[in-house]
Order: sequence, then structure tokens, then C-alpha cells
Amino acid sequence: MKESAILKRSAFMYAFSILFTGMVNFMAIPVLKQKIGSAEFAYLNLYMNLLLVISYIGAGWLVQSCIRFFSTVSGQRGFGSVFKKMAILSGIVTALIAFVTVVFFRHYTWMLVAFPATIFFINMQSITVAWMQASIKPRVVAMAEVLRSLVFLCFIIVIKPGHGYNVIMVAWIGWLASYMLSLLFMLVMLKLYPFAQKEDATVADIKTLFSKFAVFGFPLSLWLAGNFVLFYADRFFLLRHLPAAMVGHYSALFDVLHKGVGFVLSPLVTAVYPLLASLYEEQKHADVKKLSRKVLRWQGLITATVLLGYIIAWPLLKKILLIDEEGNTFFISGLLVLAGAAIWQMNMVLHKPFELQHRTLFLLGMVGICMAMLLLANWFIIPLYGFVGAASVFFAATVLYALVILAKRR
Repeated sequence: MKESAILKRSAFMYAFSILFTGMVNFMAIPVLKQKIGSAEFAYLNLYMNLLLVISYIGAGWLVQSCIRFFSTVSGQRGFGSVFKKMAILSGIVTALIAFVTVVFFRHYTWMLVAFPATIFFINMQSITVAWMQASIKPRVVAMAEVLRSLVFLCFIIVIKPGHGYNVIMVAWIGWLASYMLSLLFMLVMLKLYPFAQKEDATVADIKTLFSKFAVFGFPLSLWLAGNFVLFYADRFFLLRHLPAAMVGHYSALFDVLHKGVGFVLSPLVTAVYPLLASLYEEQKHADVKKLSRKVLRWQGLITATVLLGYIIAWPLLKKILLIDEEGNTFFISGLLVLAGAAIWQMNMVLHKPFELQHRTLFLLGMVGICMAMLLLANWFIIPLYGFVGAASVFFAATVLYALVILAKRR
């Protein structure tokens, strides 16, 4: 099956870039945490993740729709220009929403400018990445993501506390610059090597495409926002009941494990989705199931290896993240977080049939149920069980989603 060969090549390129960015994040998190302190890291971490939540709402509909429908609509005359207009308008609207949001969360006043500016460029970068993924250009995506992570790492390494400038502001500027340069690189690649596909007789119409993309994509945008709530809502509850410095330790551990397992498992998800969409459009449903099962088997084997590696490497990881504690609170929390994050990556493959069938409202309802369960459980459990309670609730939410999806598929 030619799709298997494409999957392997694409997954390899995505794996390289994602693992590289994973290593950079692994280095950047403890370095940044050490330079700004655990308490400020907790707040900066919230800002960064709030930014990504809003970005997913604003750009997610275009990202998901581009990958889903690219094989059928990219041949329309003028599609590129229409898609560019939708991307820019989406970025502007999202930036305005971000400005209003940050007005109510002004831990840093300069975020009133930095927050909406950053979200605009993150939107543009993520939409451009989706175009590259849909047109099967994993090498360009890999190079752009490597560039992004290197730029951010350079800023983190160079900044030094006590040298007359705001360390947190410079770190944020580095984050913004990394997305801007990554976007610029992909736009140059598009200019030099434009996507070549024979145009059909249909003329791209912005109203028709917006309607098609919105009906499919907007529920997924909200789904992606709910996804981030599942991953980061516990930080708000933890800051209400525990010292910010301790929450900073948990945030660093959560980020390293969540992103680490994502960097290992998500290349398969990223590589397989355009292939599944193409097979589905060709009515090859048996091949869709076969390819999905293959990816899930690979993910299961990788997850078992990662969990074993975490248990063995915990003393070293604890030292790197500067976590100093007696007992096993953070170890147990980390194990639950790692398992939950791995299950969530498998959920991304499990629910692909519903995406392909355009049943995005069902997926939104499912993540809404899991999100409500997580928020309610955190309200009662975190005051009693702290970090272990937060990690347990997160793990339970990911399992609940998987069980319902499996039951519905049957």
C-alpha cells in the first residue's frame, strides 16, 4: 500500500522535527524556570498556554479543514488567494479576542500588546504548517519547526537575570520571534517551490469555502480549546490552594512529560491524517481502518517503552527540573500525567473516523463532557490530594474519552 510508504517517510520527518523541538523544550523549561523562579514560571506558563487555547479557537477551524479538504478543493482556481484571505482575517479577529482576554488577566501589563501580537503570528504559522502538511511537504515543516525551536532556545540561553532588562519579557519576545521566523521561512519555501496541482474548472468562492470549512472546523476549534482546558485547567485550582513555587515544579514536570510523549507519538498522528482523509475521499474504508490500527499498534509499543523509561530515569529527571522533595508525590503525579498524555495521543487516532464523517459536533460534546468532569473533580479533589489528585483527574478524563469513543465506534 503506497500510503504506508508515505506514512513512514512523513512520520520520520515529523518525528525528527518533533523530537528535536522536544529536546529543545526539555532544555528550555528547566533553564527558564531557574532564571525567572518557580513562582513566575507558573504565571508565564499559564500565559503561554492561554495563548495556545485562544489560538486553537481562532486558527483551528482553518488548520483542520485545510488538512481534511485539501485533496478535493486545492485544485479550484484561486483557492490559494481565498485561503490566504481567510487566514489573515482569522488572525486579526483572534488577536482582538486575545486583547480582550488579557485585559482580565494582567499579571504583566506589557501583555496588552505582546499577547495579541504573538497570537496573530502563531495563527499564521500554524495555518501555514497545515498547508504544508496537507500538500505532503513534511521536510519543509520539519525545517520550519527546527528553526522555531532553535531561535527560542537561543533567547533562553542568552538572557541573564540582573542585567537591567526584564527576563520574562525577553523570553516572550524570543517566543514571538521564533514563530515569525518560522512563518517567514515557510512563505519563502512556498514562493520558491509553489504547490503544483492541475486546476479544475471550479472557481474558488470565499463564501462557499468559508461555509464548508466553518461547519466542519469550528466545532473542532472549540474541541481543541477544550483539549487545552483538559491539560492546563488544574493549574488555576492548584494556585488557589498551593504555593506558586510548588505549582511551578508541577507545571515544569507536566510540560516536560506531556510534550515529551507528544513529541514521540504525535508524528504518527500528524503523518497519518492527510493519508486517512485522502483514502476516505476515495471510498477506501477498509484501508482507513487498516492504517489506523497500524498506527495504534505502533503508539501502544512506544507508550510502554516511554513509561518504563520514565520509571528508570526519574532520579535524573527530578534533578534536571530542580525538584527537591521527600516522598513520591511528584513521581506518582508524573506517572499519571505521562500515561494520560499517551492515551490522549491514541485518542487522536481513535476518533479520526468521526472527523472523516464530519461528526465534529459529537467530538465537541465528548470533550465538553470530559472537561466538565475534570473541572468538577478538580474543585473537590485538589484541595484534598493536591498534585496527585490533579494528575489522577487528568488521567481519568483521558480514559473516559477513549472509552466513550470505543463504545460509540462499536
